[in-house]
Amino acid sequence: MPQWQFVAFNPKAAETVLVPAQQALRSKDVDAWQSAYDKLSQFHPSAITGYAGQLYPRSKPITSWYVEVSRDQVPDENSDKLKSLLMLFLEAIAAYRVVSKMSKPRVWAAIGGELAWKSIWKSEAEAEEHKLLMKEIFDLQKSVPDPFWFVRTRYISSTYVAPEAVQRLAATEKQTNFLRRLGSGLDGELGMIGYDMARLGLVIELAALEGLALHYQEPGT
Repeated sequence: MPQWQFVAFNPKAAETVLVPAQQALRSKDVDAWQSAYDKLSQFHPSAITGYAGQLYPRSKPITSWYVEVSRDQVPDENSDKLKSLLMLFLEAIAAYRVVSKMSKPRVWAAIGGELAWKSIWKSEAEAEEHKLLMKEIFDLQKSVPDPFWFVRTRYISSTYVAPEAVQRLAATEKQTNFLRRLGSGLDGELGMIGYDMARLGLVIELAALEGLALHYQEPGT
């Protein structure tokens, strides 16, 4: 069941690990890569809670989840397994993490998706905030700054939202209260996407307060 995941993390802290890793990959330096790999091996993803409330501990190092990425051989920079490993690193260092309750929420959140958003918006300001949300998070990014190149992948929707963009989104939400309103503004089954978007709004506000970046990913949409 594809769900979206947002993690809020300190990009400067992430760069202390990602910059050496990217430099090792580009230079094909085995010693430098082994050093970067050993650093990545020190991180562990947190436990996750399943849709029905089951708890899944994940105590092994993030490198053990992607055994195809070898310590002894410098991987290709465009390896999908490598990209997944580095996205798991962002999750492991996250200050905040939120997972959607709804399946394939992006197709519901999209302005041209499953909902008649024009009838849901209560003002032009809400419409503009929704468009900004799509632009900064959900639309395909033409480029991603180093060393976060790996969030672009063929198999999942995935973006990097820089702290400056997070600040813009939070400032807009503070003015309109759009996302918070959606938490109680939709009825029945469609209320689930409103709930998910309201939670996203809270994560955006928390990230903005602390100067954090966001990583969004959602398989299969």
